[in-house]
Amino acid sequence: MAEIKLVDTQEVFVGKNQEKIEIQTFSLSLNGLTVHVSNVGASVTKLLVPNFSGSSHKVDDVVLGYKSPLDIYKCRNPPYLAVIVGRVANRISRGRFALDGQDYILDTNNGPNHLHGGQDGFSHRVWKAKQVKNRVEFTLFSPDGDQGYPGSVQVKAVYSLVPPSNGSKGATLTLHMEGKLMSEETPSPLNLANHSYFNLAGHDNPAGILEHSLTMACEAYT
Repeated sequence: MAEIKLVDTQEVFVGKNQEKIEIQTFSLSLNGLTVHVSNVGASVTKLLVPNFSGSSHKVDDVVLGYKSPLDIYKCRNPPYLAVIVGRVANRISRGRFALDGQDYILDTNNGPNHLHGGQDGFSHRVWKAKQVKNRVEFTLFSPDGDQGYPGSVQVKAVYSLVPPSNGSKGATLTLHMEGKLMSEETPSPLNLANHSYFNLAGHDNPAGILEHSLTMACEAYT
C-alpha cells in the first residue's frame, strides 16, 4: 500500500475580503516511485522515478511543472502544465455550442475560441482535497452558468499508486476522473483531461525528449 503524506500547506489571501485559501501538496510513495499532487488544478507537480542511467541523481523528476503549486496559482499557468482542464478540454470554436436545441455562449480565452474551460476553468481553481485510505481525492463544484456552461456539475479526480499485478517491482500511477450532473433537467458537456507534459529523461538530461519514442494505440488523434 502506498505511503501518503501531506508535505506542504501554503496560505494565500484573495479578493476584497482577503479570503484565506490553503494550497496543499500531498506525496504518494510506493516501491521507489513518488508522486506529488496538489489541490491547485488537481495537479501532478512531481513524478520521481529511479534513475538507471548511471547519473549521479538517484531519482529523476519526469513531469514538467513549476517550483511550487503556489507558482501555478499565481502565474495562472498559461501552458496548463500538470493540471486537470475542464469543463471541456481542447477548443470550442467561436465559444459557442448547441445542446438539446439551446444555444450557449461561452467565455472566450483563445482568440475567438473557448479553450480548456475558459478564463477561470477547472485548472485555475483550488479543489477540495482529502486522503482516503491509499489515495488522494480532489473534488470541485461547478455551478450552473460557470464560464457559460449550463447545469451544475460535481467533479472528482482520484490519484493512487498501485503495485504491479504480477508481483514485479515498480508501481503504477492511476488517475480516475468522474463528473456528476447535479440537475437532470439541465444537461452539460463534460470532457476532463490531465494536461501533464513528460520528459522521461529527467529535467537535467541535455537530450530532452529528442530520443523518446511514442506509441499511440488509437485510430485517430487531435
